[in-house]
Amino acid sequence: QINNDGSNQPLGLRTISPSALHHGGLRELEVHNLFGLGEAHATHQALLNIKGTRPFIISRSTFPGSGKWTGHWSGDNKSTWNDLRWSIPQVLNSNLFGIPMVGADTCGFAGSTTEELCARWTSLSALAYMFSRNHADLMSPSQEPYRWPRVAEAARRSYAMRYALLPY
Repeated sequence: QINNDGSNQPLGLRTISPSALHHGGLRELEVHNLFGLGEAHATHQALLNIKGTRPFIISRSTFPGSGKWTGHWSGDNKSTWNDLRWSIPQVLNSNLFGIPMVGADTCGFAGSTTEELCARWTSLSALAYMFSRNHADLMSPSQEPYRWPRVAEAARRSYAMRYALLPY
């Protein structure tokens, strides 16, 4: 079992069984995210052919090397200090697997963030995530940086530093 959300549910819940066999005897557990890789590659090629410029694609389903065609978004997280902490190794691990454009939902996606948590997460996001966005579900309270003076100031300072460091 993989326990991404703390629910201790089986890995095959709401998806194909991890023991399913594919062509060549490959198990689903070993190739599940190859679909996301193929989808990213096909989407990248199609957009490149249509627009003639490098496309910007973000996917939740990636595989080592996906960074050639897509960025990665770590998926729905919660507005907790624990999810803030876990976002750091998520981003670094994706970088190690050849996906440089990666990020998490700043301030958390589900639940109610606090001013302190959002200010700290905004600062981390600006400086540690290549892909940075503040995004929440419809049931969560609004968490835009302008809602709190401290978060707005953290955003101004952190993003000013990010942009000042871009030439380096």
